[in-house]
Amino acid sequence: MISKVINFLFHHTHANQVIAKNTIWLGIGQFGARAMRGVLIIVAARLLGVENWGIFAYILGIVTLLTVIADLGIGAFVTKEIARDSSKKELLIINTFILKLILIVVFGIITIPFVPLIAKFSIPLPLLLFIALTFAFDALRDFASAVARGMQRMEIEAASLGVTNFLITIFGITSLWYRPTIFSLALAYVLGTTIGSLITFWWLRKSLSIKIIVPRLNTLKEILRVSWPFGLMSVLGIIMLNTDTLMLGWLSNAYAIGLYTSSQRIIQMLYAIPAILATALFPTLSRQAHDNQEQFTTTLKTGLQLQLLLAGTIMIVGIFYAPEIISLAFGSKYLPSLSTFIALLFTLPIVFPSILLTNALFAKGKRKTFIWFFALGAGSNIIGNALLIPSLGITGCALATLLSQMLSNFLYFKILVTDLHISIREIFKKPIITVSLLFLINIAVLFLGKYILHLPLPSFLIGGLISISIAYLAGRNLYRNRTHLKAGDISNIGSDQIF
Repeated sequence: MISKVINFLFHHTHANQVIAKNTIWLGIGQFGARAMRGVLIIVAARLLGVENWGIFAYILGIVTLLTVIADLGIGAFVTKEIARDSSKKELLIINTFILKLILIVVFGIITIPFVPLIAKFSIPLPLLLFIALTFAFDALRDFASAVARGMQRMEIEAASLGVTNFLITIFGITSLWYRPTIFSLALAYVLGTTIGSLITFWWLRKSLSIKIIVPRLNTLKEILRVSWPFGLMSVLGIIMLNTDTLMLGWLSNAYAIGLYTSSQRIIQMLYAIPAILATALFPTLSRQAHDNQEQFTTTLKTGLQLQLLLAGTIMIVGIFYAPEIISLAFGSKYLPSLSTFIALLFTLPIVFPSILLTNALFAKGKRKTFIWFFALGAGSNIIGNALLIPSLGITGCALATLLSQMLSNFLYFKILVTDLHISIREIFKKPIITVSLLFLINIAVLFLGKYILHLPLPSFLIGGLISISIAYLAGRNLYRNRTHLKAGDISNIGSDQIF
């Protein structure tokens, strides 16, 4: 029994097994990492207070933005090319790695010195050093994870995420316990990302054991030419997620950022759910896009339906029990962010399927098709924030995010019909029926438990459990009804152990 489990989790046999294995590992890594980071965020938000937590969240937003900008789509390019043709892996890795180092240095020098100039509150010099080190090592770890993903070694990516976030969480909680300051938390992030990055490269040492070469300038230009559309899409996507924090820093204060990011962090942790399925399916979609259009369409349809089902379930539970979730996570002093949290929950049915659709379009080589939609979303989000934050504060900020995502993704989903020839009605029908049923069930549970029996927490737990159970049964039915992938639809990829 144990040998079968080990063989399933660490080796490749057929397409269904590879997708399942990748999903399991990514699920373990993403949920484990998000859970650990979530614990740290809760502890930090409670110990630092709303204003100090707002300052640190603002700085983290800058680090995240820099990490994505400095990637420029190189990670997705590496994953795609290794998955399609592993014979050229060594030359590809060394060229992209050198390009990655160049981008890290260039963007670090250009942007970090200007960070204190764009916030209404002061940022001490040691925190700028924290931004530089965390950004550099996190970007390098992302590159190593992209290599592992291309080889369908998601177990390495999961281990990298787990170890890095475990170290950050342990260092963070320990330092905050003895000295609850922003500097203590910043040091924990630097140590965690540095050690996590080094360990990830150590695990990949055999795959990265290549000869040192001097890359040609034309080669680097060609890599950027191919990868920049997806990189631009990633930048626009992260702008939509982080513009809120940055613009609150310009137009409001650290207290407002603290309230807003408490709700935003919960939503961003939930965004890991669609990323797991989308990332696990990406190598398979990349091959099917060129080899078997019918299987590509079937895989994409099933994935989109599962994403919508998950998004709808989480949204319903979150809306009905929002006060309990905020109070349980951060304490009653963060309840002023309640309207923000509810507004951001409505982004889930928009974001969940769009993540998978983005990967599918990239696998089909339609990189430039959807860039304008993301540009529209990012631009409208900036305009919306500028108009709504001065009058509505953090609620206006959340509404601007929701409206911008609705605008861009409405146009974005038209690609399903025009380019991929997939019926939107067919995708939405079953998830909408299931989510409507969950809506009615939670109304009954909430009315009985919260307003008649006056037991809000038990009603939250019961409603959530019922919703998850129904969503699981519906999702399993969708998965079973799909057309099965052919067993031979995987590349001849090595299956060495992690360690």
